[in-house]
Amino acid sequence: MINASVTTNSTAATTAASDVLTDIDVLARQIDRDGFEGTSDDAIDHLLSASRAANGSPVLAEVLTDSTEPSAVRERAFGLLALQILSSIDHSRVTLAA
Repeated sequence: MINASVTTNSTAATTAASDVLTDIDVLARQIDRDGFEGTSDDAIDHLLSASRAANGSPVLAEVLTDSTEPSAVRERAFGLLALQILSSIDHSRVTLAA
């Protein structure tokens, strides 16, 4: 699940940033594997919370949650929202593992 607390201080910021990276990756793999039909509403809601915290596009959020949109369009909206969320993170606080 996406951790919506993108901007906090100290060690919590490092943990939150790493959690967001991990959560977006897990959600992306789930969408790729199972499509939106197999993705939990909670996971999408957490992504939307993180998007709001990062001042993400409300239009992209609407497209992502619109089940009448083609899957490719929703996937593109997910990717762009993920980029907006990730660009709002202070990456100097993120430790990448090999």
